[in-house]
Amino acid sequence: MGLAGMAAGAWLAKVCAGVPDRNASAGFLLGLLILGLSLLSLLMGESRVVTVSPERRRVRLEIRRRWGTRLEETPFSEVERIGLTRQGSASNGSVYYDLTLVLKDGTERYLFGGCAFEGRMNRAKIEGLRATIQNMIYGHP
Repeated sequence: MGLAGMAAGAWLAKVCAGVPDRNASAGFLLGLLILGLSLLSLLMGESRVVTVSPERRRVRLEIRRRWGTRLEETPFSEVERIGLTRQGSASNGSVYYDLTLVLKDGTERYLFGGCAFEGRMNRAKIEGLRATIQNMIYGHP
């Protein structure tokens, strides 16, 4: 998507460049905006790997970005509860859910952080995932 957006933005800017028309100037600026946002999405994209390890009694969150990887490990003993967070709105057409580790010190750690994955818009599926993780951490749903 990022590459297609860059190509479309560059094409629009090239077609509209140098045309002495107000609409063409707007098209040129729109092309530059699309190009810039697409480039930014390529540079700032991230993926997350969540590992719940009952053996090590830790939740490991690996955040991979274009410029490096960050690891966050949370011992089970620091987790107060697992929250279900609703993000987006039905009026905008996109409601999706995320799981949040609420730590005893009040810190919230979003497990999926808005990353796209299959089932993120299905509340029942995320509730099932939440129950599975609670079972691993606390020994009960």
